[in-house]
Amino acid sequence: IYREETNDQSRVDFSFKSKNREILYIVEIKKWDGNHHFDYNEKYKAKRFGYITDYNLLYEQKKECELKKISYKTWREFSKKIKSQSAPYPLIAFNEYLKLVCNIREIRKMNLLEVNSLIDFSHVLDEIIFSKFVKENNLANRANMRQGYYGWYCNKYIWFGLIFEINQKKREPFIAVTIDKEGYSTNHLTQIDVSRKKMIGEVDKSNDGMLIFPLKLVEFEKFNKIENVDKQKELLNEFFQECIDLIEEQKIADIK
Repeated sequence: IYREETNDQSRVDFSFKSKNREILYIVEIKKWDGNHHFDYNEKYKAKRFGYITDYNLLYEQKKECELKKISYKTWREFSKKIKSQSAPYPLIAFNEYLKLVCNIREIRKMNLLEVNSLIDFSHVLDEIIFSKFVKENNLANRANMRQGYYGWYCNKYIWFGLIFEINQKKREPFIAVTIDKEGYSTNHLTQIDVSRKKMIGEVDKSNDGMLIFPLKLVEFEKFNKIENVDKQKELLNEFFQECIDLIEEQKIADIK
């Protein structure tokens, strides 16, 4: 096993070679890094190419991997694969180490009226957001900067998470996608049409000019009652995608 082996200007994380130095496998690892190297398979002439990331690849990236016969997994998926097999003890021990390093945890059924669900909720949001946005170090810098906001920035201005509202006229808490006032081009709320969207409630604007796209109350209550974690993830993912589609369709903000 070789680490950081160079080939011209390329440098793969791990290469596995036979006794006669033939490259059998190469493995590229990504953690908070969106600079991809899907061409390594051709450069290193390896029989198999494994790609492990701490975020979900975008749809186009997955298609490219499939086209180039690259086996891709997230660290969470890799950990589950080890757990599901009769792995030798060193690999099991490595998996325990992996859980700590990559902050992998078993997600439990969430009830967002309870504080102890916030950690699991945060992990699920991270997974959903970065299946659609490239994960970079600067994205999380401004997360949770406002009091009562629990979530992550998707890009410079768009945020997704849970808001605990102080205003007594509003329900608390609620799930929402928001856009900072510097990030959107629509000046009047009446220009935003959500009539064809199933999950988005009435769009609001905060005192500091931030646009708020809330999950409908009936969907929020439904989320808390769902017993299956995967179904909860599906609901969150569907709402997030609906918001992103609306923002794109009505040219409210740049989602890149």
